Amino acid sequence: MAGSITAWEALTRTELAVTRLIGSGLTNRAVADNLSLSPNTIGTHVRSAFGKLGTHSRVKLANALRRLKGHGTS
Repeated sequence: MAGSITAWEALTRTELAVTRLIGSGLTNRAVADNLSLSPNTIGTHVRSAFGKLGTHSRVKLANALRRLKGHGTS
């Protein structure tokens, strides 16, 4: 389900920002530094986004982001 446009639309703005950074290969700590949030907050957003997208894999997330960008919707 990680490639479903409907699932991506369910993400909040912050979850989408977090997933884009995670998908680019950043760690939770690096994402936290980038967004000026705590690593624990980033972890919460990652878990929520993964649940909505039906994945628990950063690799699958990155692949889904690439597919989504290929469709011109991101």
